Amino acid sequence: MAGEPQAEAAAPTRWKKVKATRTGDLGLPPETAEDMLGEAHDALAEAPPEAVITRLARTEDQAATAVRLLAFALPKREAVWWACLASRADIAADPKPTRPADTACLEAAEAWVYKPVEERRLTCYRAALASKTDRPASLAALAAAFSSGSLAPPDSPPEVQAIPPDDSLTAQIVGNAVVMAAVRTDPAQASRHLARLLDQGCDIARGGNGALESSPA
Repeated sequence: MAGEPQAEAAAPTRWKKVKATRTGDLGLPPETAEDMLGEAHDALAEAPPEAVITRLARTEDQAATAVRLLAFALPKREAVWWACLASRADIAADPKPTRPADTACLEAAEAWVYKPVEERRLTCYRAALASKTDRPASLAALAAAFSSGSLAPPDSPPEVQAIPPDDSLTAQIVGNAVVMAAVRTDPAQASRHLARLLDQGCDIARGGNGALESSPA
């Protein structure tokens, strides 16, 4: 029946880490909301984020959209942690030897999650710049680097004016990192990988650490 999806979305179980009660309050730039949710973005603005993400996740061709929306729903620390878990899964699935640059980015991003201070944010920025790739690990470091501070490179001279990052930048980068981790090494199994990563992200949103059974250590 036409009214059933709305009824399902009316009273979802609240996710501990998601502070917004309306999808419209997640801070998506208007063009991003329209790109992700299409013509339904205005209608879904009043729905709880948990309900919208769950509905999208149940539809295979909307799973990537669910990932991107969840990245906006999570606080920045939790979102970067999710990107770190996705990066570890990506590295574990890659038959090629792990690149030292990926390890450096991942370790820097995880260190920032444990203690999100300016010094560690700058370490993430330097690691991402040194990586010179857009693999999930480097994106995880970049998501932490652009969580606050300035977009200006960390070793810029004092006369370079600080450029505060857009508040949505971390979420956008995390969404890209998680989707990339699902498809990069084994595109044929992308749907399964994406579903697994979504489960981890939802566990984090509920207050867990994303360490589901059989997840990479």
